Amino acid sequence: QGIDYSEAFRLHGQCVGMAVLWAGEMSLDMGHLQKEGYMAHQSLVYLFNRFGGFDFMPLRWLCDELDVSCEEFCEGVLKVVRRDNKRGYCSCAPGSSVDQLVRERPGCLLRSSDPSAELRYLVEVSEDSQRRVLERAFEGEFDRVLVCGASEKEGASPMQLALVSRADFEAKYAEAPSPPSTQAAEALDSLIAGLYGSAACPPSGAAPAAAAPG
Repeated sequence: QGIDYSEAFRLHGQCVGMAVLWAGEMSLDMGHLQKEGYMAHQSLVYLFNRFGGFDFMPLRWLCDELDVSCEEFCEGVLKVVRRDNKRGYCSCAPGSSVDQLVRERPGCLLRSSDPSAELRYLVEVSEDSQRRVLERAFEGEFDRVLVCGASEKEGASPMQLALVSRADFEAKYAEAPSPPSTQAAEALDSLIAGLYGSAACPPSGAAPAAAAPG
């Protein structure tokens, strides 16, 4: 039909990034992921969105061009999910699906009582929960970037991390330098280190610690 779809095209890794964020949102809604754990999990992807990432809005514009409604889009995605080979590892009830959800902090997945599902970190979820995040994505809710509001003198702090919509970010810094992504990365590193009870990596540009004598 002569419609340019190039901006809506996404690579496999970008689609994985979308799925990671949607799993984080589902985990939050179900009470498995909260506060600092949620911020750390989502920020891992939103930091990379500073460099292009996976914004959904170009796909939404394509849907609008093709007169594809939100309901049609969601049902189309769920039809594909219903054929996903991962479903073979779980006994899904009617209206259910499988997913990988997060609890407490990044890298800590929800576990299943089903041995076959447990081996692959899969859990049974309702299709309604998947549909809800798809509807939110269709509205561009997850087109965000990670920023750190700290000044250079203050240093990066997890308390100053924020998830900002792409539109607001680009409007605010259209003619002014945006906060360096290294600040956001260092604050995120500190947040994750705190969640895991370990020391954060040294800030960028800092001299490495001397090795202990052997």
